[in-house]
Order: sequence, then C-alpha cells, then structure tokens
Amino acid sequence: MFCPTCGKPNSDVDFCVKCGSAMIPAPVATAERPPAPPVYHPEQEQASDHPRYFAMWMLTFFIPLAGLIAGLVYLLAEDDLSRKLGRYLVIFAVLLLAIGFVLYFFLFPFIL
Repeated sequence: MFCPTCGKPNSDVDFCVKCGSAMIPAPVATAERPPAPPVYHPEQEQASDHPRYFAMWMLTFFIPLAGLIAGLVYLLAEDDLSRKLGRYLVIFAVLLLAIGFVLYFFLFPFIL
C-alpha cells in the first residue's frame, strides 16, 4: 500500500512510516452503467406538446363559437391526445360563451 500523502510504499500499517499521515486505502473504482436515456412513447405525449395547441386556445379565446366547433371536431378524432384537446376546448368555449352572455345581457344594459 502506498501513502496518499508522500507516495512511499508501506506494509499493512495504519500510519505512514515516513510522513506519519493516516493510511487510507484508495477507493476501488466501480464500473457503473450510466443511466439509460428516457424512451420516447407517443402515448405519453401531453396535449401542451401538440403543435396546434396554442393556436386552438387563442382561437377559442377570441372566437368562442369557432373554438367550440373545433373542439367538437377534435372530440371525434381517433387518438386520445386530440380527444383530450377537444374536450378542453369545448369546456373553455362554453365557459367563455356563458361569461359573454352574462356580461352582455346583465351588465352592459346598466352601463349604457
């Protein structure tokens, strides 16, 4: 065993005979595998990763009736991601239409 401080070879002793530092055995290097990279699964894709996601939300916000129609079309799609997007668009469009109805018929007549 070699001294970690001065490098002098020593037999099985606790301290170096030349410099007196503690003889700590060198750590054994282990060959660990690096973690495996994540595997891409299309079914794990989120709706927010969909390329048309932002455009559909903006369309629904500014023109709720068009967003409602787009949401109904997406509800009829085959894949789960499009159906999920369609469900959220329909809910958002109905909420916006309800808020617009309440504002138009109950709040605006009192302002004008």
